This record gives sequence, structure tokens and C-alpha cells, in this order.
Amino acid sequence: MKSQFDSMLGVAIPIMKVFSSENNDDHISFAHLMQKAKTFLLTRFPVFTIPETLLERIISRIDIEESLKTYLLNFYGGLRKQFRTLLKSGTVNMILCDSEDHIKENRNINFTLDLIKLQVAYTQDEYAEHIASIIDLVKEEKNFHLTLLPKHPAREVQVALTDNAASIIYNRKTVTALVFYDAEMKESLASWFSELLDLYSDDRRIVLERLEKLRHLNIGET
Repeated sequence: MKSQFDSMLGVAIPIMKVFSSENNDDHISFAHLMQKAKTFLLTRFPVFTIPETLLERIISRIDIEESLKTYLLNFYGGLRKQFRTLLKSGTVNMILCDSEDHIKENRNINFTLDLIKLQVAYTQDEYAEHIASIIDLVKEEKNFHLTLLPKHPAREVQVALTDNAASIIYNRKTVTALVFYDAEMKESLASWFSELLDLYSDDRRIVLERLEKLRHLNIGET
């Protein structure tokens, strides 16, 4: 999987925009783009799938400025609202790895689709509650399709596709998003996603069984 991903990046035509977590103006622009994304390859479940009351409790316990707490909740509200709207209008695909080692290595809440560099680890109970909400999503939303991989193809890299763009998000010293508007690049990624879905998609019963295992997984609190 990783070699395919790397080869697609190697032939990319540089028709793109670069967004960074260090540029405050980029947050809003990138958030507008993410509101249109329908297909995701993720390192962990995105923040907009967390129940609002759970996110409020998490944010209340972390030591950050009140202005940033408000900022996070406002961003979350917009993305979650749009996610729900997309579910009503068509299929939303999420692809991510559920191996035990990968989950323990990626214990932090996934703020990176907001282009926010913030390291906040789940507590055991918070993680279990988030997974319980994903279970409800799989049960109740016929347009939500979750595909679980045995291994993630690229460490700390996430991908989101809209109808006319492909976003590749790197979470390193900063969060950086490369947004490609080249049709060939976008179609290459869409084709690769289709291959992953063909290879690894399971019926909902099996997905729910795997999620139940995650809900009870000891993620190793620090």
C-alpha cells in the first residue's frame, strides 16, 4: 500500500495549494474545503465524529487558553454540521487502521483535519465513549461506510477527497495540507481508494464486531 501511495505523490503535477497550522488564516480556508470531503483515509477517527458533550468535557480538562477552547468548539460545530449534511445527501467513506499497535501509537484526538496542531490524548473512558458513538453511526447511518485496514499505508499521513480536489495532510512538527486540484492526481487517489474498499470492506456486522473490540481495548493511559 505504501509504495502505491509514494508513487502517486511522485508524479503529482504541482497544481496545488499549501495550508499550514502555523498560519491562522489557513484554518478557515482549509475548514471550508474539508466540509466538502466525502472520502477519507485517516490515522484515527476525526474530531467531528466525537459527541459534542464528550468534546466539551475533553476540552474543559486541558490546559489551553479559553479563546482556543472556543475556537476549537466553533470549528468542530461547523465540521460536524456539514458531516451530518453530507450523510443525508450521499455516501461518506472513512478508511482507517484498527490494529492494536496502531491504535495505541495514535492515542491523540484527531484535530488535524481542522489544521490544528494540538496533542491531546484520550483517557480510557473517553476513547471508549468515542468508539461507542462510531458504533451508533455505523448502526444508524446507512450512508456511512467504514472500512478497517490491517495496516495504515503511511505514518502520520491522512487523505481527504472532495469532488474536485485531493488533500494530503501531514502531521509532523506542524500540520501541513497539500491540496491538489489536478484531475489526474485526484482520480489516481480515488482509484486507489476504490482498490482499498474492494480489498478490505466488510459487512456492517463484522465492522461492528471489530469496533466492539476497539471499545474495550486498553489504550495505555499515561
